[in-house]
Amino acid sequence: MFKSRKRKLQKKMPAAAAMPSDIQNQQLSADLAANEQTLKGLFTNCSDFTCRHIQINGKPKIILFYIEGFTDTKTLDSILLKPLMFQGLPNGLNKVGSLSQVVEHELLAFTPVHTVSDIGKLVNNILKGELAVLVEGETKALIADLAGAEQRSVDEPATEVAIRGPRDGFTESLRTNTTLIRKRIRSTRLKLEALTIGELSQTDVAIVYIEGIAPETILQEVRKRLQRIEIDGILESEFIEEFIEDVPFTPFPQIQNTERPDIVTANLLEGRVAILVDNTPFALIVPMTFWNGLQAVEDYYERFIYTSFIRFVRFISFNIAIYLPSIYVALSTFHPKLIPTTLLISIAAAREGVPFPAIIEALMMELVFEGLREAGIRLPKAVGSAVSIVGALVIGQAAVQAGIVSAPMGHDGNCFIFHS
Repeated sequence: MFKSRKRKLQKKMPAAAAMPSDIQNQQLSADLAANEQTLKGLFTNCSDFTCRHIQINGKPKIILFYIEGFTDTKTLDSILLKPLMFQGLPNGLNKVGSLSQVVEHELLAFTPVHTVSDIGKLVNNILKGELAVLVEGETKALIADLAGAEQRSVDEPATEVAIRGPRDGFTESLRTNTTLIRKRIRSTRLKLEALTIGELSQTDVAIVYIEGIAPETILQEVRKRLQRIEIDGILESEFIEEFIEDVPFTPFPQIQNTERPDIVTANLLEGRVAILVDNTPFALIVPMTFWNGLQAVEDYYERFIYTSFIRFVRFISFNIAIYLPSIYVALSTFHPKLIPTTLLISIAAAREGVPFPAIIEALMMELVFEGLREAGIRLPKAVGSAVSIVGALVIGQAAVQAGIVSAPMGHDGNCFIFHS
């Protein structure tokens, strides 16, 4: 359903997908004013788009283009603008007419730089937070990597707390996330293939794998599924997950997601492939098996005997959670003779004043406690936990005393809330 909706959005708004084709491939002009007018036309009503004019002692005019708040203006002011204002332009600018030879080596030698010659690439680089430098008479623009948007520090993930293990977690910065993985696997066999998805969002995505360990068939399948995605914007890795999963209409996860770089590293060493998406701390790991869902964070750091036992307990608990309610309803409603006599008498006595069948009881309690769980997650932390725990106790006990549900069903619901 969500896949279809997103694809329709892409087909419904073809004009908004990208800039006009005549401007996309348009080459930069030697006339600096014409280039400035073209860029201002593309960034109309964009208050964060900044054009800064520089002209010193009648030397060739320079214009800096960048996105305010997305570019490191402190570095720009201290290393580029102040020297220009007080010392003037380098002498080489009059002798060498190439922007790539002069500005790159004399003005912006402190950061990686490259040149572009068409409007489309220039706009894309500006939107990534990079600085664009245009000089009068030059048909190429210099792009300096000065992206410096505010980002969250590396902290331990709140959803995957480990008793033993590293305390760092992914952030919303793609480059920070790849660094955390590279710090653990310092080998040239660790590959990071970059691609961009989203016509409007232009979201950076990285395919991470270890050459020689990850099967080539899996890599080819991942590349093929990512390249065929057509969507206006990628806001989170879940968008990609919906497009590349095998069966969309299932409540069970088919792709593992995690905020921990150590889990990603361990899976890479096992031959899996990770997909990192910019602007989200959640990485995707493919392929996922059933047993991956039963692993915990510290399973990689505990002794194998204890870890094997705990995994077995998780498997038993998983089966109990899945099958016990349905088995209880089936036996109490359709096959009471299969229940031991003593237990059957106890269940019958507990259900004596309940007006609803067992299946209605189970559905009612599932809905009520699911609502309490949702309230505990969405409400502020100061009241969320209190609402979920106290609400479960009060509602469960009140429902049992009022005769709406039986005592076994009400107490099972309370245990479910405490377990959650």
